Amino acid sequence: MRDRPPPAPPTVEPARATRRDEDLSLALRAANMGWWEWDLPDGEIRWSQGHEDAHGGTAAPLTYEDYLRTVHPDDRERMDALIRDAVGTRGSYETEFRTVWPDGSVHWMYGVGRVFCDDEGTPVRLAGVARLIDEERSARDALAEAQRRFERLANVAPVLLWVAAPDGRCTFVNESLCAFTGRSFEEHVAGVWHEIVHPDDLDGVVRRHREAFASHGELEMEYRMRRHDGTYRWVLDRCRPLVDGDGTFRGYVGGCVDIHERREADMERERLLAAEQRARVQLEEAHARSSFLARLGGVLERSLHLDDTLAEVVVLLRDQLADSVAVDVVERQGRRTRRRGQVSVPGGPARPEDCPTTRSVPLVARGRHVGAVVLGWRAERHQPSAADARHVGDIAQRLALWIDNALLYGEREQVADALQASLLPPDLPAIDGMQTAARYVSADAATDVGGDFYDLFPAADGGWVLAVGDVCGKGADAAAVTAMARYTLRATAAMGEACPDRGLAILNQALLREETPERFLTAVLAHVSPVDAGGHAHVQLACAGHPSPLVLRADGTIEAVSSHGALIGVLAGAHWPVSAVDLGPGDALLVATDGVTEADRDAPLDAPALAALLGRELGGAPADAQQVATAVEAIARRRAVGVLRDDVAILVVRVRD
Repeated sequence: MRDRPPPAPPTVEPARATRRDEDLSLALRAANMGWWEWDLPDGEIRWSQGHEDAHGGTAAPLTYEDYLRTVHPDDRERMDALIRDAVGTRGSYETEFRTVWPDGSVHWMYGVGRVFCDDEGTPVRLAGVARLIDEERSARDALAEAQRRFERLANVAPVLLWVAAPDGRCTFVNESLCAFTGRSFEEHVAGVWHEIVHPDDLDGVVRRHREAFASHGELEMEYRMRRHDGTYRWVLDRCRPLVDGDGTFRGYVGGCVDIHERREADMERERLLAAEQRARVQLEEAHARSSFLARLGGVLERSLHLDDTLAEVVVLLRDQLADSVAVDVVERQGRRTRRRGQVSVPGGPARPEDCPTTRSVPLVARGRHVGAVVLGWRAERHQPSAADARHVGDIAQRLALWIDNALLYGEREQVADALQASLLPPDLPAIDGMQTAARYVSADAATDVGGDFYDLFPAADGGWVLAVGDVCGKGADAAAVTAMARYTLRATAAMGEACPDRGLAILNQALLREETPERFLTAVLAHVSPVDAGGHAHVQLACAGHPSPLVLRADGTIEAVSSHGALIGVLAGAHWPVSAVDLGPGDALLVATDGVTEADRDAPLDAPALAALLGRELGGAPADAQQVATAVEAIARRRAVGVLRDDVAILVVRVRD
């Protein structure tokens, strides 16, 4: 009977039973289901129209064997066992199975069945419902196939894949992840992340995962994961949210890539870059220190004058090392210590000792304590680096040696100055009607007695003898020759010999008798008469290899005196021509050594060139004797670029206006 509901129990009134059957049929149709029942005593199976449709039009009634033939052969044995078990246990069953329609097509069905018993507990009826689930099953099969395909792809992927549910529980890991960690799929699903993430990274990983699950955003992070051999490897974990088409959040899928070598390379590169940066800084600091030592060396090489040089040195040290610097020097005589240089930053303590942090560095040269460099810093507990300490040590070593040399130079300079002074007249004599001026300038690096000299003394006839000379060489030998020359010329004049050529001849003979090799001198010897009533003075002079004297006329013109002769002490029997010069009112005679004309050794001056420079220096105006001497000294210093390489002797006599 088609669309006929199962028979109602006999105790139910017919009208109520009919309504119940109709309601049940409507409900089953609405659910796309059909009902069936098997009368166990007579073996007949009946079902509704809906169930007939679900079996492709197979009509009831039919026998149990006929029914089994509608079941797919592969499911038939299982279906028979389910039904018989339900009957035998007086229970029920629920299953999915395939049915074969009369046209041979195969369809999936979902069915449930239940056994009904009589009052004595004997099974009398098996009834149930069923419906076609082809579309459902296809969807599930497609989903299962997609899942299998995903798992196959995931398991062959070199990436360590994992999937997590919306609540954070791990639901899937691929075989690569299991092989990497040495943990089973089940262990991962149960939760082992706290065991495989490095303890130092775990809190950060957990925190970022929680933030991502709360925001449903993408996540990317690097951390260390424990490998199966117990070592930790750096991995890059990229996580993406799983979202349905309707926007429902379904969890996360993540993939980890082993980046240990790259990370190690990055860390090594960072270490190398840091080391390179440190090396670069150290190199720059070393270069700065080397440059500073070169600058310091340049300052120390320029001069051995203690106070002037140390005043420059302490400024360099302050700019390079500290906020306040002082240099104390132990003098060679008396062992007394004096502060010879001190400087501080603007607004800082006046002395290093007044700074919160002070350091004194001893200065030792040739085993002797020569002083100390005192450094002060305004910062509390200033701690210089080891490199700074070595740098200060290098500075102290150079400075100590220079101070020792400077002290020795100072002593020798004092001796040389005293001896040099003994070879020069203490004062120029006062001459009626005349002005006189003289200059003697030692070479800047000289510590020996120079050979330049000048002299002006009275002659026996009432006139005056002017002498300027330059002995070859320096030191004690040159001093001896200078003394002999001065006193020989003075003795010659005292004996009444007024002619300059005779005086030079006598000096030449005296020097040749000494038989001292390579000892000779240049000289100018002049006899100056007293100024006559007309205001004139007459000069006779002879020149022995010396730069030509200059005559400065009152009108501003300057002319050279042409007089040339052999060097003194070279040739026996040499002669020296005598030149006559008339000095009128305001005229002056200038004699200077080659320290003036050869101050710039790359461009020495002849007499006309010196005359032109002197004219420009004086501005073409009349000048007294002191002005002339000062101008000549200025020319020498300027041409020497501040460093005189030879001694300079200058003598000027001028007739008053």
